[in-house]
Amino acid sequence: MIKLIALDIDGTLYNQHDEIMPLTRSALLRAHKNGVILVLASGRSLHGLRNLILKQRIPLDKTILLCYNGGVVADAESNEILFEDLFDEDLSKRIITHAQQFPLTLMVPCKDVLWVQDPNGFNVAYASSSENHTVKVMPDLSLIDFCPNKLMISADPKVLDQVMDQLIEPFKREVHFLKSRPDFIEINPKGVDKGSALRKYCDLMKIGASEVLAFGDSYNDLTMIEYAGIGVAMGNAVDEVKAIADAVTLSNNEDGIGHFLNDYF
Repeated sequence: MIKLIALDIDGTLYNQHDEIMPLTRSALLRAHKNGVILVLASGRSLHGLRNLILKQRIPLDKTILLCYNGGVVADAESNEILFEDLFDEDLSKRIITHAQQFPLTLMVPCKDVLWVQDPNGFNVAYASSSENHTVKVMPDLSLIDFCPNKLMISADPKVLDQVMDQLIEPFKREVHFLKSRPDFIEINPKGVDKGSALRKYCDLMKIGASEVLAFGDSYNDLTMIEYAGIGVAMGNAVDEVKAIADAVTLSNNEDGIGHFLNDYF
């Protein structure tokens, strides 16, 4: 019996217009009404996910927000943070100092603020608007006075490909680098990912992996799809996700989640 449904957002729950399609919405609301816990699992910040569920009118009760690719897990109704993983201060400063040597845009999210060196930097407008963040400027981001959950780097894909190895090499044993888009790298502390965070929450709630159904489409969903008793790849998913999934449904633009849930339940 499925007790929990975990859902990636972009490319999975959302279609190409950042909307939840009708069949998907009705199927999820029906499952939720029958007692199934919904987990929204995203690289987005806690602030961004809270805004999303309010905008999309997703019920707050029995809904969990898995943010920063697993860096924060929070209860949507109470706003209580259940788990949180932060960068070590020294490590985050070393990564930032190193990254600032390259022709890249570095972004550091913290609550409802996106800290940047250049407000006109590559993808700053996209990153801030998608999560309703206020952009604040700090010429040297290594001077931040907080320990971040996640670091983000963006640049033209060709530039990113050219410097990727040099960027990663000094820290590959200490952090997890994830290329979530051709022009975007997300950096989390080692051991922080969606699958690990979902496992922690399920252990807390005494829910077995066999009672978990998860949907995803991209590289940051791999561990979550692998952990779930039933891992479902969207039709638009990357090949690596499809390869480890238990099933492949229709794409995010074809109500893939809704069709799968209606067939399953």
